[in-house]
Parts: sequence; C-alpha cells; structure tokens
Amino acid sequence: MPSPVDKYVKKVRENNPDYTDAQAWATAWSIYCKHKNPGSEHCKKPADEYLKGKSATMDDIAIRVAAQSMVSSELASRVASRHVRALDLGKTFENESWRIHRFAHALHITDLTNAGKRGKKVEKLSLYEKSISRNIPWESIAMEFVMNAKRGANLAKMKQVADEQIEVFGSLVGLQIHIERGVDVMPGGFEPIIVDGEFVRIEAGYTDFLVKDKVDKNNEPTCIPAIKGGKKSIPAFYRWVQDNKSKLSGKKYYEVLRDMKDMGIEYHDYCAMD
Repeated sequence: MPSPVDKYVKKVRENNPDYTDAQAWATAWSIYCKHKNPGSEHCKKPADEYLKGKSATMDDIAIRVAAQSMVSSELASRVASRHVRALDLGKTFENESWRIHRFAHALHITDLTNAGKRGKKVEKLSLYEKSISRNIPWESIAMEFVMNAKRGANLAKMKQVADEQIEVFGSLVGLQIHIERGVDVMPGGFEPIIVDGEFVRIEAGYTDFLVKDKVDKNNEPTCIPAIKGGKKSIPAFYRWVQDNKSKLSGKKYYEVLRDMKDMGIEYHDYCAMD
C-alpha cells in the first residue's frame, strides 16, 4: 500500500471522528488518486472522478480542507526544492504571461497574453472566499498558481487549477472571470521610467505621465496628459522617454515641451502653484 494513504486516512479520521473505517479509507484513497498519484495502478478512475459531487455539509468541507492541507504540505516541499518563493500577502508575482496578486482572502490571476494590445481582450480570474474563515490556505494555493505560471501554463490550465480549488473547498470559495480591454492592462515586465534631470523631472508610466520644472520654484510649471487626446499619447510619450533618457536629463522644461509638441503628444501645461 502506498505510504501516503496511511497518512491521509489518519488525517481524515482526525477531521471526521464519526466516519466509519470504510468511509475514512475510501476518502483517503480518493485524495491519493486525485491529488497525489492519479496515474497509480491502484487508481481505477480518472482523477477528476474522485471527490466529485459532494454536498456542502460540514463533514464534506472538513474532508476537502483536510485534502488541501495535505496536498499543500507536499506542494510546499516541492516548491522549496525548486526555489519558488512563497507569495506573501499583498505581493504580486509577474512574468511575461501572468500577473498573480494575493489578497487576504482572494487571488487575482491575470492572463497577460494580450496586455497592452488594442482591440484585444484580457481575462482575469478572481478566486475568492465567499465567507471569511481561516480554513483556506491561500499561501499554498497561490504557490500552486505561481508554479504553473513558471511552467508556462496557458489560460485553460489556470482555469483548471481554479476549478480544482472549488472542488476541494466546495461552497467556501467562488470564481469570477473578468474581461478587460487589452489596452487597459499593463503588460508584463513593465517598469515606470523616472528622469530626474538638472532642470526637469520626468515620470513616464503606463497610464500617466508628468513633466515638472525644477527651476521655477514660484510657479512650478507642470505638464500632464491633455484631457482630450492625451490618453492616446501616453504610450508614445513612454517610448520617447525610454529612447531618450540621457538627452532629456539635460533639457530644460520649455525644451521638453517643444519636443513633445513636435512629436504630436497631446499635453496640458499649467502652474502647480495656482
């Protein structure tokens, strides 16, 4: 008999003292065949046929929590061995394809395939706790998504991982899928640019930009995107600053604005002290 099954049955009994031996062993084997070793010769059904269709009674929830607790412990060991850092509360993991942010009682998983692209759509998965409890191991769940992101998982795989969490925790968690415009989602690896020159300070971000005169302390001339047409100029401004950082660091405020006008960048110029 595979050794994990003995551990699983002990855990199931601890969480479900009213279970008969038959129920405890059946649940332990279901955990083993679904999460630990679906390809084992001892498992006679596909993995998605185990722990399926349970009602949301407290006993069933206890089973699911026990299952996830054991799987999470094993996952943490695998993660540590592969040098994958835990995703702390409030932190974000990001690569070229995925952005994963951990909240106290939720995870946001954003597919960055079409991020920053006009005419494209971006899907964001929100896995969340329906009622606040202490039974959901969000750190371990986040690590599972991070591991899949590092392996190059596609959107279908990430949805599968989310569905598995719902199956484990039943009515305790939910999943929402948000569709956003690609142009509104910051691409993976995007870094804001700051040029702190002798005469001006320039900030170029994904959704905004700013040019500030450092010489005129009385009026503090400032430049931001124009209300009309300025939003479309932000990407052009970013690329321009990115390509000309060294030159811009030595320019004066009026020279920067003159270049922006020549570039066709729509901006609004005002005095911050007004």
